[in-house]
Amino acid sequence: MSKVFAAELKKLLKLQHILLIFILAISARVVLCFVPTAHGHPYSDEVYKRYTTQLSGELTNEKIEFLNTRLAEIQALIADYDSMQQKYQSGEIDLSEYSDFTYRHGIAKAEEKTVMYLCEKYAKLNECSGFDKQIFCDTDWADLFADNGYDYIMLIALLCIAVPAFDTEYSSGSYAQIMTSKRGRVQTAFAKLAAVTLAVFVLSLLMSAARLGVFACQHSLDFSDKAAGNVVLTNSLGGKTLLGFFVTDALLKALAFVFYALAACAISTACKNVTFSFVLSFLVCVTPLFVLKSGSNVLLCASVLKNMYPPQMNISAFVTISICKCLLLSGAALFAWSRRPHP
Repeated sequence: MSKVFAAELKKLLKLQHILLIFILAISARVVLCFVPTAHGHPYSDEVYKRYTTQLSGELTNEKIEFLNTRLAEIQALIADYDSMQQKYQSGEIDLSEYSDFTYRHGIAKAEEKTVMYLCEKYAKLNECSGFDKQIFCDTDWADLFADNGYDYIMLIALLCIAVPAFDTEYSSGSYAQIMTSKRGRVQTAFAKLAAVTLAVFVLSLLMSAARLGVFACQHSLDFSDKAAGNVVLTNSLGGKTLLGFFVTDALLKALAFVFYALAACAISTACKNVTFSFVLSFLVCVTPLFVLKSGSNVLLCASVLKNMYPPQMNISAFVTISICKCLLLSGAALFAWSRRPHP
């Protein structure tokens, strides 16, 4: 069996130009990662960084109280604007006092949304438990997680790997000959499925590694050892670090993409037509994204492909169900391959 697998893997490398697919997919991912992305934040990046740097370290009640006090000061300054303007116009205060007020008022307006966001965020974080609660500038990590959604480059790449793995035998006319060989039915099909699984799983991990590598080049991996709950604001992740959260998500995405690759294999053995297999496989892969609107669903791989995997997801259940689905698809592909009448 190992010889058959080695032969099919070699065929995959040769016929499907898999190394070229790897290079093109990873290169495209790296290029896109370097393209600037505008992120809408409910706060000023500059003000947020200044306050989180000033208060960096363990989250304490004193720091929360400081932010609440500062917010009260800001709201008081903004509320006093009309009154101070009237006092200046009536001569109750001089230009120096009015200039000092307008200066502080301008700062208050610039900081209001950010300080309000900080108060709300750390009040929620303070209610969490099970991890070390810290204050740090987490904007870069939050943006990385926000960008880690469905990867269409990976989708196209896996279809280029999975669909031709079986369809090449049909289009070249070698299928009938393979069926008459000693190991042409079950063992050859199993070897093809194993080769596709390995290739797609490795490529998916490399795509995630490329994303993380670009992130490290742009922002370094500062705070990677901080608890992910500080960014996601949930107890569900326990003490998992930011880096650990990303790696776990990468592994789950790789498993999900393997499922779609096996689905493409099953479709190609049933359709026996390259073009139709590509189109139908693409539709099968993207449709769940529109079915799943929000939340987690361990039955759908889109739960981990649409965004970062939901912290509340039962990972063990998702992995178990996904593996069972992969086995069912493999069985369907094996059956269609071995029972298909000769062309």
